[in-house]
Amino acid sequence: MPHKTIYLFLSALFTLALAGCSGAPGATASSGGATTQTISISVQPASQTVPLGATATFSVRAIGSGLLSYQWTRNGSQIAGATSANYTTAALTASDSGTTYQVVVKDVNGSLTSETATLSAGPRSPQAGDLRLLLFQQATATGLGASSQASSLATNSAVLYPGAVGSPLGLGSSTICKPGVEYGCGWNFFVESLPTTQNGLTMLYQGRDYGHFASDLSCIEAANVVVHSIDLEPANNAYAMAWVSTFATGGFDQRLETVAPNAVTTAATQDGNESRVITAVSFDENGQAGYMISAFGGNDANGYLLVGTRVQGDTIARTLAITTPSGTTSTSSAVQSVYSTPVIRFTAADGTETLISEY
Repeated sequence: MPHKTIYLFLSALFTLALAGCSGAPGATASSGGATTQTISISVQPASQTVPLGATATFSVRAIGSGLLSYQWTRNGSQIAGATSANYTTAALTASDSGTTYQVVVKDVNGSLTSETATLSAGPRSPQAGDLRLLLFQQATATGLGASSQASSLATNSAVLYPGAVGSPLGLGSSTICKPGVEYGCGWNFFVESLPTTQNGLTMLYQGRDYGHFASDLSCIEAANVVVHSIDLEPANNAYAMAWVSTFATGGFDQRLETVAPNAVTTAATQDGNESRVITAVSFDENGQAGYMISAFGGNDANGYLLVGTRVQGDTIARTLAITTPSGTTSTSSAVQSVYSTPVIRFTAADGTETLISEY
């Protein structure tokens, strides 16, 4: 009998406990015992990918009975002070990738928890000095590309585009140079004017005889200049280079190095250890690689070099958009920026062109 009495006592407590849980969050009991939800979320917080060093903003839109209040959570824990319909994170670090966010919305009758949004960290945000790989992304105002134009550069000529950003030189020796013809080279490129609300960048393209390359390069060495494309064509006694200059005082310097092709990796590693970035690369008359302080260059005879640069410790892959005559494909569905910067423009022997841009 004692055992039976304890059993009934525990059973009664258990029944009472269940009865006490009948009121679900965000719901109210009607006179008939049914519950009625008075909060409705029309816009849920959205998962997003944000560059390292940038911030993310999550938003919710809801209606309910009376005044609404909000409490955001990160990985299930309340965020102090995050009590509005929008929440903006601190600048992202790599450890923030994969964190989840929700918001609890309350009205006079109860509460309702939103769906979960996941935050993923993307490649590092463009910085003011990233003028080679992230050139187009320096335009922060809308309107870039409103006056895009294609052009070409002949040997012994130069063109200047104030208030604009431009692509690298088009490469592919079999299409840009006529075999055995002195100065018989021409390079394609395109430029896009900056929005009227912005200025501060100038694009320059120059072609000349090969013997003047080193001296011409030294003439444009300045703290506000970054060479972002070169092509050396000694067989045609020609070269071309493109550079961008800033109106503001810069902090760039320039270093020309000549190394064997099989030593490029070692040299690039050494430059990286010195916090230097390779911005242009090509071959000289001996098939050697000469590059300034990532870059694509070369020729059909010696092959091509692709140099990639990243911030130390940043292992997140960038998104590339690859455009061919058959269309454009992307290496990722996550767009990291409004604008992509062209980094490779290559024309094959059959005349087909491939443009690779980076977000």
